[in-house]
Amino acid sequence: MAESSPARAEFSRGRLFVGLLLVLGLGSAATWALTGLRDPPSPGRLLYVTEGALWARELGSGQTRRVAAWPAGAGGPVASQREVAFHAGGEAWTTDLRTGETRAVATGRPVAFAPGGRLTVERGGVLVAGGRTLLPAGATLADGSPVWVSRSTIAVRLSGPGGEPVTATLLDVGAAPPSVAQDLGDARPLAASPDGAQLLLQRGFRLELHRVRDRRSEPIGPNGAFTRAAVSPSGVLAVAGTLADGREGIFSFGAPEEVVTIVPGEVADMSWTADGSSIVFVDPAGRVARVGAREPGSPRRIGVRADLGWVAVVP
Repeated sequence: MAESSPARAEFSRGRLFVGLLLVLGLGSAATWALTGLRDPPSPGRLLYVTEGALWARELGSGQTRRVAAWPAGAGGPVASQREVAFHAGGEAWTTDLRTGETRAVATGRPVAFAPGGRLTVERGGVLVAGGRTLLPAGATLADGSPVWVSRSTIAVRLSGPGGEPVTATLLDVGAAPPSVAQDLGDARPLAASPDGAQLLLQRGFRLELHRVRDRRSEPIGPNGAFTRAAVSPSGVLAVAGTLADGREGIFSFGAPEEVVTIVPGEVADMSWTADGSSIVFVDPAGRVARVGAREPGSPRRIGVRADLGWVAVVP
């Protein structure tokens, strides 16, 4: 099945349904622009862990390379273009994707790479990057993963002193000390646009698009419970979760609504290819597959397993 680049479709506000991976094309009213990355030359490299090692597979040629050994019991991988971070023995480690060199870099659990490649770790409920604490005094990280919006702003769910209440917050971490830039209420941050202008939130069973500069949120897309989100290089959203009628699969949204593929069970992880043509995902059995974002049909299994239920694609 040939794969093609996804069209920029108008976003459909029609009703959609559960247990699915959803692909949303944002129209002119909500366009997520990308600067600096145009026409990537290849689909990129697929990163995954299996058989006690970290592997890199060229999605274009299928050539696969063992990057480094994966320590027993290590978990929580996150990736940048240059390295993969994981936690083991209470420390954060990084593996260089080019050389395979692995070294301990900080105490704590890696949670994200900031724009520019700086590693962010969680240490006793506090976020730390570059030796700096990123949370206001007395606040601790609650559930969910931090979402970097720009080099100086991050969206997190925080607990105040005593553990209550939990609230989503946009923090200005460029300030000294870090300060609250915007209170996002009871929402959960899912993803940020490549230019940092917009933030995807889940509030209850509703998706919202928050415009950072205008400090305004509006409902977008289907209702449901979503666990994962990914943004393509051109700003197209993919959301994994559960919708109301029990259908399971990958859907694209435009005009008309289109079923791309069926994926029984929960999608463990997903990532856009570097050229934005398709989505790589891990099915409930740990198998890795790839499906064209705007191309109806069955996903193509890549022929590898992701033992940790984790994948990432880097240029």
